[in-house]
Amino acid sequence: MSSDKVGIIGLGAIGSAFAHRLLQAKVPVVGFDVSEAAVAALEKAGGTRAASPAAVAASCSTVIFSLPSVDALSATLAGEGGIVGAVAGPGTIIDTNTFAVTDKDKARKILADAGWGMIDCTFSGNRDMVLTGDYAFFASGDPKLIDTSQAVLDILSNRVIRLGEFGEAATIKLIVNHLGMVHTAAAAEAMAFAVKAGIDPHLFYNVVIQSAASSGAFELRAKMMADEDYTSSRGNYRIAIKDAKVIADFAGHLNYPTPLFQSAVQMHLMGVAQGLEDQDTASMGTMLERLSSAKRKPPKR
Repeated sequence: MSSDKVGIIGLGAIGSAFAHRLLQAKVPVVGFDVSEAAVAALEKAGGTRAASPAAVAASCSTVIFSLPSVDALSATLAGEGGIVGAVAGPGTIIDTNTFAVTDKDKARKILADAGWGMIDCTFSGNRDMVLTGDYAFFASGDPKLIDTSQAVLDILSNRVIRLGEFGEAATIKLIVNHLGMVHTAAAAEAMAFAVKAGIDPHLFYNVVIQSAASSGAFELRAKMMADEDYTSSRGNYRIAIKDAKVIADFAGHLNYPTPLFQSAVQMHLMGVAQGLEDQDTASMGTMLERLSSAKRKPPKR
């Protein structure tokens, strides 16, 4: 495995974490991003920069997509320096994006015409979790393509869950993100409630994680709320709101009501309105503390 290059297109918070995992495992990484800072960081970490998506695909038979938008996906496929028309397969694309299944399937068909196979691989976790490998990867699509990608997936995550036909991973990820946004909003409301009641936030966190009310989302984000650390994860409201639109469209397509989710979305939008969009959504806790005039007690010495 260590002799095979892996390409990564999109070197943001998650793509760069994927690169870190692979480089730690002595797997050569070739990467592309529209950000000069991102590709410079890859080079500093020991990876190789590529001038375009096509250049990545030309040197790697396995390529990971970690892109911020459907527009970025379209540009990667058919824009200037795009994969389609410039490079013939065969090869496998591991698509980790949180996009609608219809957008992913359109990309899969375009890539198939160009000789590339594509599997739908989403995950549940943030950058910090990806860096340690302690998160769940969902893989759906052609089992043979998943087989050829298994070694890479096993490096990226310690839990690879195989699902069914192409798109099932994306569908589950949308519903997981729906639940995650509700959990984050609930954790923020509870944390601010505790502060308003005069409870030390770290004490509240430590009590809840030992109770029946805890969850993985609470353990992750309520710790950030207690510490008031909203930048280390490199997640932000823009990502959450982007995903929320896809989730809402999907639920609408199914005529499925999501009242709790819609309330959580409004709380996320409040964070954007408060100018917190570049911070992790855990900052919703501090936002609610301010809106309710809750004051943290000075820590005991």
